Amino acid sequence: MSFPQLYTTTAFSLLQSTVAIDRYVAKGKELGYQTLGICDRNVLTGAVAFYQACLVADIQPIIGLHLDYYSPVQEEENELLLFAKNQAGYEQLILLSSQKELTGQVRLEDFAPYDQIIGIFPKRNELSYLAQAHPERLEARYQELSALFPNLYLGQSLVEENPLKNWAKEHDLPSFALMEVAGLEASELEAVAVMEHIKTGSQIADLQELELIQGNYLRSEASVKQSFLESYPEALNHAQNFVAECHWELPLHQKLYPSYPLASGSAGDYLRKLCEEALPRRVAQVSDVYQKRLDYELSVIHQMGFDDYFLIVWDVMDFAHQNQIVTGAGRGSAAGSLVAYVLAITDVDPIEYELLFERFLNPERYTMPDIDLDIPDNRREEVLHYVQQKYGKLRMAQIATFGTMAAKMVLRDVARVFGLSQSEANRWSKAIPNKLKITLKEAYETAPILRDLVQQSPKNKRLFQIALLLEGLPRHVSTHAAGVVISDRDLTELIPLQAGAEDINLTQFTMNDVETIGLLKMDFLGLRNLSIIDNTLQGIKKVTGKTFSQKEIPLNDPKTIDLFQKGDTSGVFQFESAGIRNVLRRLGPENIEEIAAVNALYRPGPMQNIEHYIQRKKGKEAVSYPDDSLKDILQNTYGIMVYQE
Repeated sequence: MSFPQLYTTTAFSLLQSTVAIDRYVAKGKELGYQTLGICDRNVLTGAVAFYQACLVADIQPIIGLHLDYYSPVQEEENELLLFAKNQAGYEQLILLSSQKELTGQVRLEDFAPYDQIIGIFPKRNELSYLAQAHPERLEARYQELSALFPNLYLGQSLVEENPLKNWAKEHDLPSFALMEVAGLEASELEAVAVMEHIKTGSQIADLQELELIQGNYLRSEASVKQSFLESYPEALNHAQNFVAECHWELPLHQKLYPSYPLASGSAGDYLRKLCEEALPRRVAQVSDVYQKRLDYELSVIHQMGFDDYFLIVWDVMDFAHQNQIVTGAGRGSAAGSLVAYVLAITDVDPIEYELLFERFLNPERYTMPDIDLDIPDNRREEVLHYVQQKYGKLRMAQIATFGTMAAKMVLRDVARVFGLSQSEANRWSKAIPNKLKITLKEAYETAPILRDLVQQSPKNKRLFQIALLLEGLPRHVSTHAAGVVISDRDLTELIPLQAGAEDINLTQFTMNDVETIGLLKMDFLGLRNLSIIDNTLQGIKKVTGKTFSQKEIPLNDPKTIDLFQKGDTSGVFQFESAGIRNVLRRLGPENIEEIAAVNALYRPGPMQNIEHYIQRKKGKEAVSYPDDSLKDILQNTYGIMVYQE
């Protein structure tokens, strides 16, 4: 059997490791590992991505947690490494991690027993502390922990023998082979040390300090196994036996959709009732076309199991409207839904503008509906607290994202650790060209000033090399601008949580991983533009004494269209950039359809057709169609395929 590398800290233990998950799994495969694990400090952020990467690489994944728990005997925190044997053990890790990250403290006694988890004492642990400070209490505390953990081990590394080794033998506490890894290559250990200084805001007193750094990086499986066989064969045997017992699959792509709370009846019936009541209010003349379209959409929504989803979205928008919160007219494919229009989720009549429902929902191509809810950025929290109150504090959360170490920031950080002054750090930062998302490698290749700076001294070369290693790694947790997740049950049964802003929990998983698990993600986007509109409407009411809505402005209002023709669109959502304003001036749109076409054209895919569109509108280029059968569809856009429909 091979040696399992379990005690790996990834970059999701912020500023403690250079190990990115994809690189780790690829390198582990290359070095001959059949089993890999992750064991991050108090968080499980990387669990889903790691599990998936291991499956692709045909490697056995083990999920662990390096937990700082509160010791009632020591009356302060100490450390324990926990690894899940199976799904039940993984769910316990979620609870422990969530408790720690939500409240700041976790007691092992509160979540015992741990028969599906193993516990391993790392180098710093409660037993070692008691052996030195309170030897008379050591035996009793060990018995307490043994009662919590049927499978408890003393970690044994190759670097140094555990001082508790003899005591452990006397008390039948078995050893467990561990290699603590926080960098994949020997050269990364310096970068890990620099990260620690970034974290604490301290400086390196002497650069020679970096040369003396000792630690483990990911060595070949064969060499590590051989070393343990020679030094600690029993510890290796225990590690191998543990991974042989681990057989589990992380449930992915479940359908964990929340239900809309109803006193009685089905969600489908209630949704139909709402739509039938609202249709005559939203549509002046309800023709057969509208009724047939509504019936068709409701049948597809019901067939695909999304009745509750529409009710949840309707309820949120209804709350906004009841509380005079200005909402957007609707963006993306949801504008093709009559149900969304009838329920005032959107303000675009798909029949009038010939929009396709199938672009939004299609039984033949199963995808989750995705309705973006646009809310004024100064009132977004009101909406989020309403949702939290409706579904429960542990059943909704905002989604986490990570601020990463970008080129300029990472150079500033490393320069500060190297003891450079503010002006010297600025010099490094200014050597990076002002280009969006530029990398250090790209900057080095294109900016002579940066190359000269790097080549000036060995110290500068070292600074730059370390910055290259740290670039792109997560630096801090932040909140996704829009993403919110809602569940039918407590989220801590499914995913780990952490404390967020404004008393609203935050997922530990990023957006992609939340969706991979199968949870429903909704986008509540706070827009500054809507805040401006909201303030303007309140100003109108204050001055005139009359309540006015932006929806009362006709779409053919000449003064508004004149503003678009002049490109005078500062503060207008998606029409603010210099490029799109220039297109507006050259085109001179005469109606809402042409304004919409400009918005759709000004994207990477169809952008090359902008000039053709302008020339055809002005009669300077002949209008042609790929095929005559497309004439009815493409005549509004002068034969050019503008829309994804």
